[in-house]
Amino acid sequence: MTEQESVVEQTLRSAVITDLYLKSQISVVVHVLEADGYVLYMYQLQISEIFLCLIILHRSILATVLNAVFLALMQAGISMYDMLVASTVGYVKGKVVLDMNQTEIAAGGAYIPLVVKARTEEVVFMQLDSTLSFELLEEAMLHGVKGCKQIRVFQESVMKRYMQSQKERQGKK
Repeated sequence: MTEQESVVEQTLRSAVITDLYLKSQISVVVHVLEADGYVLYMYQLQISEIFLCLIILHRSILATVLNAVFLALMQAGISMYDMLVASTVGYVKGKVVLDMNQTEIAAGGAYIPLVVKARTEEVVFMQLDSTLSFELLEEAMLHGVKGCKQIRVFQESVMKRYMQSQKERQGKK
């Protein structure tokens, strides 16, 4: 199992109430249409009773893929303990950067993908491949959680609009 597969498995295990789906299989397919021109890799993994097929390219896309998967599971009505939101944060030329792209990652410095629970802001996943002082890591994490809050607000508005459109569609029948 690759590192990225492991991350996806860990985060989904922390979110989905798998006890409710003991005799079920949930399939999720993600197609990355464009992502800074890097080569795509395809991963398949079995998570309890959840089957997941992902196309992931570089770790910078991991937050986007996770957010897409979480929204798809919510849309499908899959029961979860909490909504999860993912973001990236890092240091480029001594400045904190949210939602890093490939150019910023290639510039060097610290890069931290993280996933938090929406309500409690508990960190479910965080990875740091560089060395940072405690103070810089703390600053990066505060900015990362702040970025996750912004993503949460966006995801909630998307889900509300979707549910409203479904409700209106049902009213027309």
